Amino acid sequence: MPHKSFAQPSSSKQEVITFELSGELVTDAPLEPDEPTPTWTEKFTALSTAPAGVTADFIGCYVLDSQGRRIYQADAMVNYLRAAIDPEDSPRFEALIHDPRRLVSAALLGEIVEWLAPQQSGFPT
Repeated sequence: MPHKSFAQPSSSKQEVITFELSGELVTDAPLEPDEPTPTWTEKFTALSTAPAGVTADFIGCYVLDSQGRRIYQADAMVNYLRAAIDPEDSPRFEALIHDPRRLVSAALLGEIVEWLAPQQSGFPT
C-alpha cells in the first residue's frame, strides 16, 4: 500500500509582515485656507504564514469577468483580512473599516489582499 508522510517546515524564523493604511480625516467643519487637512495612519501586523484555510479563503475574494479581470467581493475580502491579521490588531482593524471619519474603500482593501495573500502563502496570486 503506497504511503507518504508530510511535515510542515518550521515557521519559527519567518519575517513579520506589516502594512500601513493612511488617508485624510473626514471633518464636518470647514478648514481655514492655510490649514492642512488632518490625516490618519494605522499600521497592522499580519500572520507570517496564514493557515491553509485562510489562504483558501483568498480564492473567494474575487471572480473573473469576461475579460479575465478580477471583480472583488467586499465581504470576502473583509473576512480574509480578519483571518489574516494578527489577532491583537483585529479590534483596531474592525474599528477602522467601520469608522465614518477614516474611510477605507473596497478598492483599497483589494490592493491589500492582492499584496498580502502571496506574502503569507509563498505563492503568487
